[in-house]
Amino acid sequence: MSNATTVLNQLQHLLPLDEFQTFVNLQKADKYTKKLSCKDQLTILLYAQATGKNSLREIETALRIQDSTWYHLGLETVARST
Repeated sequence: MSNATTVLNQLQHLLPLDEFQTFVNLQKADKYTKKLSCKDQLTILLYAQATGKNSLREIETALRIQDSTWYHLGLETVARST
């Protein structure tokens, strides 16, 4: 299987994720999370912004259609409730 860099992956590389994770840890933002971490939420919001999604239902539907490619984004679950 060949490795391909997606546009979303390229966007993530532009962000200082180490600083983001330091800030999340400092604010204890992931303290009570079970499945959806702040990094996952950032990834989903970047996806929604890049693809022009307007609602949670659109985001969830689009990501569920492509559920076999979640591991490329580092996602484990996507649900409207989270």
